[in-house]
Amino acid sequence: MDPAEAPAPGEKKPKPRRERPPRPGDRPVDIATLQGSWFSKVTKVPGGMQVLMAVGMTIVVTGLLAFMDTYPSEADVRAKVKNAKPTRTIFEALGVTKALLILLIPLVIVGIAAVFSLHKQRRRIWMGAAIMLGAFFAFGMLQYVFPMGFLLYATMRASRIEGPNEPLFGRRAKADSTAEGDGVDGAEAAATADEADSTASNAG
Repeated sequence: MDPAEAPAPGEKKPKPRRERPPRPGDRPVDIATLQGSWFSKVTKVPGGMQVLMAVGMTIVVTGLLAFMDTYPSEADVRAKVKNAKPTRTIFEALGVTKALLILLIPLVIVGIAAVFSLHKQRRRIWMGAAIMLGAFFAFGMLQYVFPMGFLLYATMRASRIEGPNEPLFGRRAKADSTAEGDGVDGAEAAATADEADSTASNAG
């Protein structure tokens, strides 16, 4: 121990700082090697837990919007009353079919984001889902800002832990470069064969 770091007489020696053990989702993972149920695999993926939280939050928000009074009365709408008090649910204001369609769309969006949480392009899918939920927020359904925030955080967290995303057209570019290399090799082989034939004819 360095004498300069030794504690003074009567001074307590500082305790070493305990490092927090890594939690699921704190490190990059190989999807192919993950074991367990689908749920446990998603929780181990960086950002996966936040996506599952976005799903849960969307279910809660959708349930609240289905039963809460969020639309003003028809009289207030016709009179164009500003800041009218909500007195109708979405089913009473828009009808069952239209209301169900509006409420199901966010559930489908986050459902797709969760299903593709083990896909190699999951971050792009999460970002797209967050943008689509942002459209609901822009149209006045402010409650969907919470699941949108979870999806955005999941994308940023995964980017920070895993690094740059895999190129979208990586395989196609690789195949094109391989085909181009094969073409060059074929041309070189043909030129070599022509040169050999020419040499043989000259010798004859």
